[in-house]
Amino acid sequence: MIADAGGSKTAWAILENGNLIEQFETSSLHPRYALQFDETEKNSLKTQLKDRIHFPLSFYGAGCSSEERKQQLH
Repeated sequence: MIADAGGSKTAWAILENGNLIEQFETSSLHPRYALQFDETEKNSLKTQLKDRIHFPLSFYGAGCSSEERKQQLH
């Protein structure tokens, strides 16, 4: 699974053996916003991801270049 997070949304792609299986979008996981998620927003994101959370994840996000931000999201 690949997640590409920008300021307004996160684009997701699920690949298997190099083939695209599914693409979808969720609310932004930009650190400026995701670190402020309340429980409702977290539950909404879990619902959107459904049973997909068991896939290995490669996360690419705007605002994640500093070591401090990387640690916050880890």
